[in-house]
Amino acid sequence: MPYVKSREARIYYETHGSGSPLVLAHGAGGNTQIWWQQVPHFSAKHRVVTFDHRCFGRSVCKPEAFKPEFFGEDLVAVLDAEGIDRVALVCQSVGGWTGMRMDRDHPDRWSCRVLCGTPGGIVTDQIIAAATRTAESAAVDGISGNADLAK
Repeated sequence: MPYVKSREARIYYETHGSGSPLVLAHGAGGNTQIWWQQVPHFSAKHRVVTFDHRCFGRSVCKPEAFKPEFFGEDLVAVLDAEGIDRVALVCQSVGGWTGMRMDRDHPDRWSCRVLCGTPGGIVTDQIIAAATRTAESAAVDGISGNADLAK
């Protein structure tokens, strides 16, 4: 099992396949295993890298070192360990925070980025308003949780 050290953390990662590199960055509550359907598909033509964000899955760090501002550095440590210069990024939920850090701090290390279900850790008045509207709309439609969806 490959691990890499990154600023007060030990980051677990996996690589599958060969070809142009593709990184899949999981969301909160996830880890490398959430990509179980995507890895076989994309690894047929790409070198797919998955990793556990610090304090998720098999990655470890002290609670005080759990800082999303280190997510980009963690990914760079994985890329460096694998000798990968530039990647395509798919970032789901909190993985978007990693993607946006890479955008800001290492724009030369990625070729394209897909953000799925995430504001990328960016909080603005417009994002807060949009999230509030979505929550209010769901409440009006009677959607207040999984119990309501099962009806």
